[in-house]
Amino acid sequence: KHERKNTQPIKVDVEMLYDFSKIKKDSIKHTLDYDKVNSMIGKLLNKKKYALLETAALDIAKALLEKFSLAKAAVKVMKTNEIKNAEYAAAEITRQKD
Repeated sequence: KHERKNTQPIKVDVEMLYDFSKIKKDSIKHTLDYDKVNSMIGKLLNKKKYALLETAALDIAKALLEKFSLAKAAVKVMKTNEIKNAEYAAAEITRQKD
């Protein structure tokens, strides 16, 4: 109950598979902009109140695939506070484009 009433700090780890062979110049315009990825994840997590780490991980993976034209996204969402006998609790999900 305590976790549902109060906002919990989390960490998000993301691995993205992107076709970098299309890069023709050494410019951010031709690759993934990690600031935009980070911003999108932050907005997504602040827009909705998640009860489950698994749901947050799934929503992030789906949004990454859609917004950034990734071939594959692996997302791990970790809760790091108040976990007895463990460094963190986490949910990890991998999704790829059909």
